[in-house]
Amino acid sequence: MEYKNSNPTVNAIIIDDDNRVLLAKRDSENHGGLWDSPGGYLDNGEHPFDGLRRETMEEVGVKIEVGEFLCFTIEEDFYSEDPEARCLAISFRCKYVSGEAEAKDETSEVRWFAKDEIPWKQMAFPGVAEALKIHYNIK
Repeated sequence: MEYKNSNPTVNAIIIDDDNRVLLAKRDSENHGGLWDSPGGYLDNGEHPFDGLRRETMEEVGVKIEVGEFLCFTIEEDFYSEDPEARCLAISFRCKYVSGEAEAKDETSEVRWFAKDEIPWKQMAFPGVAEALKIHYNIK
């Protein structure tokens, strides 16, 4: 019997002391030019907190402190050739600790956004938008 499982991914909703969120513009063929939070696929056996710290450093070059869980979402796995493949996206609120935010792996631009500046219509994934709404208590 073959089982189809959702691939686990993590999203870091990184918040600074001014309650701004750090978003990265994707620089890839999949959802390129749209805004996303740092994150990605977990490596086999990798703890989600370790994956958050690794992906954040790889994509935007900042250190974080992982905080509380925000939400789960099920999304299309656009890297799979199987049109039915899905990801289990796990979002956490994270505190910015240190480092100069800059575009690195898979990103073309990074920027801190205040709540009223978030580019909602230009978000790459529904799970990130959902996590932001939970963080900012938007109904």
